Formats: sequence, C-alpha cells, structure tokens
Amino acid sequence: ATDGQDRLRSIVDAIDQPPIVRATALANLDASASQASLDPLARSVRDPNPLVRLAALHSLASAPAEMRLPLAAPLLFDRLKALRIEAASLLAVVPMEQLGSNGQTAFEHAAAELFETQRYNADRVEARVNLGTFYGSRGDVVKAEQELNAAIRLDPSFAPAYVNLA
Repeated sequence: ATDGQDRLRSIVDAIDQPPIVRATALANLDASASQASLDPLARSVRDPNPLVRLAALHSLASAPAEMRLPLAAPLLFDRLKALRIEAASLLAVVPMEQLGSNGQTAFEHAAAELFETQRYNADRVEARVNLGTFYGSRGDVVKAEQELNAAIRLDPSFAPAYVNLA
C-alpha cells in the first residue's frame, strides 16, 4: 500500500497496542525511507519494553550509518545483553572516535559479549556469518573471510555466507 509506512508508524506510536504488535510494525518500518521513519525509531529505542527497543534496533539496520550512532549508542548501556549486542552490531560501521571514551568502553564490552555469544554458537552457520559480518563492518577483512569460509564449510548450501563473502 502506498500509505504502508504511514500506517506502520501509527501502529508503532499507538501505546495502547501490545508490545509485540508495535515491535512487529517496527520490524517492517523502512528506516532509510525518510526522517518521518526515524522519529518513531528515536522514541522506540527509549521504550520501556525491551521487545520494542530490540525491534527498533533491528529496524535501524536500514538507516544510514550516521543516523545509527545517536539512536543506538545509548543501548550499549542497556541492562539487557541482547540489546547491548544488537547495538554493538549496528555500530560496528561507526568510527570509534565518534563514540567518545565512555561509548568506546561500552562498545568494546558489548562487542566482547557479541563474540562470546557467537563463539558459543560457533557450530551453527548463522553464528559464523554474524561474526564474519561484524568483522567486515569493522574493516577486518582477514577475520571476516575466515569466519565466512568457516560458515561455508559448516553448510555449503547456506547462501548468506556466500553473499557476505562476495
């Protein structure tokens, strides 16, 4: 629908809707579309419900890198590990000096949690792709290639590993 993004934004902002409904709307919101899409994301990353905050971070993946920093950086300090990890993943493309000293420390801590989690699941192809993607976003091409090739060895039919390697 031509008004689909407008309708999604209205659901995101409808606090009378259950968090799962708002989170689902956020997951389908195109953050690259316009400033109008970023406004509900800015509110949602501060939502009291962690499911809504996580969905907002997922939606931010389509936002330009410069827009991610102010919205995702505060979630590096979130009490929930899943949110810290997702924020670190989103901010991997951001130069560290833009985070400031406290932000850099929080990023390094969240990145360590991300590595720990993905290493725990390293027998799964998705974890290896996640690590490869993170390393690639940080500019570490050698480690990115190693992880993506490891993913291909685990499951030669898993297309995202090839796509990210390319």
